[in-house]
Amino acid sequence: MKKTSWLFILLVSISGTVNAGTNCFFGGSQNVPLCQYYGKISDVYINSANNILLYMTESVTEAELTEVGFSVPIGNRKAIILPVTENPDLAKMVYATALTALAANKTVMIQMYTVTSGYLKFDRIWLKNQ
Repeated sequence: MKKTSWLFILLVSISGTVNAGTNCFFGGSQNVPLCQYYGKISDVYINSANNILLYMTESVTEAELTEVGFSVPIGNRKAIILPVTENPDLAKMVYATALTALAANKTVMIQMYTVTSGYLKFDRIWLKNQ
């Protein structure tokens, strides 16, 4: 993993002073590709296809996606997806957390590990006290 990736995680974890944006890198115990967003949510959307979409205030850049081998159409780079049917209990908790962040204008940290239906797919969210 690149030193800048560890520095980003350290800054987010300790100081919480990182500006809004997405950083993509290889990480975790399996050294898997992932993208991590730190910032505000601008919209929360759920549709009849049972997908939750969270819209970030900043788009993920092509350079960040290329860094880890992800491909996301340019029009989808501000949104991330969580298919409700994969884990309905998690989806309920994520939806509640996202609504709280949106209503209270709180900062979140979200991690995405793959691409599904043309969107970065997320499976975890932190509500930050910033």
